[in-house]
This record gives sequence, C-alpha cells and structure tokens, in this order.
Amino acid sequence: MKISHRDFRPPRRSKYVAQPLKRRPTLRILLLAAIGMAVYLKFDTVVSSRAFQSLRKPGGPFAAFFQKGKPPVETVAAPTGLRWALDSSAVEGECTGPQIDSCLDRWNGLGSDAVGTLRAAIYKAKAQWEADATGGFTARFLRVAKEADLLNPNRSVLELARLDLRGAKATVSLSRDPGKNPSPLCAQDRCLDALHPQPPFARYKPVRSAHPDNTAEARIPEAAFISLDGGAAKPIMPGRVMEMPAPGEAWMKIYHGENIFSYYRGFAQVRPGLKNGSRVGTDDTLGLVAAGGDSLEGLQVRIEKDGLMVDPLAYLGLPPIMDTVAVRHVR
Repeated sequence: MKISHRDFRPPRRSKYVAQPLKRRPTLRILLLAAIGMAVYLKFDTVVSSRAFQSLRKPGGPFAAFFQKGKPPVETVAAPTGLRWALDSSAVEGECTGPQIDSCLDRWNGLGSDAVGTLRAAIYKAKAQWEADATGGFTARFLRVAKEADLLNPNRSVLELARLDLRGAKATVSLSRDPGKNPSPLCAQDRCLDALHPQPPFARYKPVRSAHPDNTAEARIPEAAFISLDGGAAKPIMPGRVMEMPAPGEAWMKIYHGENIFSYYRGFAQVRPGLKNGSRVGTDDTLGLVAAGGDSLEGLQVRIEKDGLMVDPLAYLGLPPIMDTVAVRHVR
C-alpha cells in the first residue's frame, strides 16, 4: 500500500464557509461598528430601565455576584420624576401632587441653583398671580452655556425654560423667550419677574412727615403721600397683610416676600373685609385717606428690607422731597 503526502493534508474547506468575511475584512469592520453604535445608543435606555435597575438592587443577581464576601454598601436612590435627554442637554421633571417640597427634595440631581430657581418661581407665581399647583406641576430645564462655552460642562448651567402649574381651576403655563438673555418667565401677556414697587397713589404729592426732633420715630426713614385725585391707597407691591391697624398701633404691615415689609398709617377708613393673612395686589385697595391738594392729611409709608428701614422715596425710585410742606403725624 503506497502512502503519499496528500493523505496527510486536511480536507479542503468549502468555498462557501467563512470565505466572504475572510476575503472581505471590510464587512467585519462594518459589522463591529454597527454593534458598537447600537450599544452606544441604547446604553442609557438599558441602564435606566426597570429590569436593569431591579438587577442592581441589594439582593439582586448583580449585587450578589459582585459583593460576595464583602460587607453591604449603602445605595443611594436615583432622583425620581426626572427624565434626562440622552446627551443631558435637557431634563424634565414632573410632580403629580401638591407636595411641592417633597418633589423638589428628590430632585437633588438638578443642583441647588436649579432647584432654588424652580422653588422661587412656584412661590412667586402663587404670591403674584395666586396660581396654585394643587394638581402638581411640570418643569423643563435646558442646559445653557455659561460664558459661551458649550464644550466645557463645568461652564454650563440648567436654566428653567418652561413651567406648567396645574391648579384647581386652570393650568398656568410659563416659558422663557430663548432669544433673550436674561429672559423672565411669561404667561401670555404677563411676566413673572422681580417685584417692582410703585407709589400708593396714581397721582400724589410726596411731603415730609412732621415728627418731634427728639423722638425715636424722627430717625426712621419715612415718606408721606397726599393723594391728588381722591384715589384709594394701594400697596406698593403684591403681598400678604401681617398686621392690621389697631388702637395704639396704627400701622398696617404687609409682607412682600424676599424679606421686604411695608408699613402704612393715616387711613381714614380701612377696606372692609381686609384682615391678617389677606392677600393684596397692586390693584387692591387698602383703605381711604383724606385727599386734596391743600389737605395736610396724608398716608405715611415706611419700608423695611433685610431687617433695616430704608428710604421709601429712594426705594420707589422717586426724587427726594425739596419743599418744606409737612404732613401732620396721624396717630
């Protein structure tokens, strides 16, 4: 029996088995690239899915495998109610109930500045427009560049772009104009901005209040306003009544938020129904005062900011009093 070297060769593979990939390595490269792109696009979706999160819970398969023989590590729950974009350029949070503080406490992933801005906008809308959020609210933040540097995440901040307050009667939707910077939150024809003070009368004459020079009240900044059109006195800003005029304490005290208080004295008649805790706006009447161009009756106004009494005329943006007319001190 004659044996040749051909008898020891392995059998030749068919040309239909693994030949296309062997001859064309580009196909393998494209296949690997497609797999990598699919993993990259679906990574955040898979990681944030309920099935994957259940595997990471204490006692789950992943935790039992990686923590075998190690002491248990305390886990921190991820913020609930937040929906992040894949590139973290936007985030939307939804609170389904009236527990505003509990929702904001869970949204610590937004950062203290963003949460503080959202909290201030909600309470400012309630104080200025009486827009409640008994049915919850939805807030959308956009990541904007700080100092025009989008490539550096440390120089970008989350800006409140839209806020929907679901109240008992209606839903109030506020949004910012993306073309303006800075831009206030606006709803249709009104904007939610910082409180802007205004005088207590539409037409008035500011005069000095007459105090004995040796009294403590003479050292407190104060301004008096005489109405020239018989109009009713209005608060300088929206707020809540803290104290009503009473015998021996004739000042009406109103809190406007941001540690700002205003005081009023000299009413001939206080508006009926006004009491401690009542909310008042800039169009609401506080009371009536004796009016007239030659009258010495007037409304005394004081303003307190951050625990200090400030000049009311300067705070209202009015020039100082130049004449010597004095309004008598009403008690």
